[in-house]
Amino acid sequence: MISSTDEIERYQELTDEDKETVIRWIEDNLIQSKTFNQAYTSYGLKHYMENDTGIYVCNGAFKGCMMMMGYEPKDIRTQNHIYKISSKSPGVRLR
Repeated sequence: MISSTDEIERYQELTDEDKETVIRWIEDNLIQSKTFNQAYTSYGLKHYMENDTGIYVCNGAFKGCMMMMGYEPKDIRTQNHIYKISSKSPGVRLR
C-alpha cells in the first residue's frame, strides 16, 4: 500500500521555488538512459537532491517532478519508482 506521502500528486503542494529547485537538480544531475537502472530509486534520488539543495520534499513530490521532467517509472504502482537513469549521471556518480 502506498502512503499519502508517496502519491505523485504531492508535487502540486510544493512552492514554485521548491519545484524549480527540484526540477533544476533533475536537469543538472540526471542523464536518461535506454534501460531501467535498479540501483537508484525515487526515494534514494530524493535524498541526494535534499543533500545537494538543502530542501525537503516527500517521495511523492519528487516522483511527480520526475514525471514532469519526462522520467517514466518502470512501475507506477510501486512505492519507490525506478527510472531509466545512467550511472554516469553527475547526481549519482560519486555517491
